[in-house]
Amino acid sequence: MWWKIYFWIYTVIMVLGIIGLFSVLSSFAFVDIVSYILNIVLYVGLYGYVFKKRILEPKWWSIVFWINAVGWTLSIVDWFLLNRQLENALPFLKSGLSLSSGDLLFAVLSSLPALYAVRLLASSKKK
Repeated sequence: MWWKIYFWIYTVIMVLGIIGLFSVLSSFAFVDIVSYILNIVLYVGLYGYVFKKRILEPKWWSIVFWINAVGWTLSIVDWFLLNRQLENALPFLKSGLSLSSGDLLFAVLSSLPALYAVRLLASSKKK
């Protein structure tokens, strides 16, 4: 039951985020596009886990899990520990969106259960 409630809350967050994107679409950078594609894949994984639908093989969910986990870790480390030095050294990692540290934390924390669901999909046995 908790997973279904979280799924619908996450759905509202995703829809509001997509609506908000239309106002800043012109300032999108490459990393923003990749990030939103990964978020959509994460959302599909959450859907598959919550409603017990087999969408991809576990090895693909493992790849999705690790890409998201590494990406989020790099973002948090760069933002809070390196004072955005990594982003400045590697310009392709520079977002076109103006985010605050609160925005980043909200995005990561609200998505952690979805990431966990994808991890569970990755570790599921073949049926």
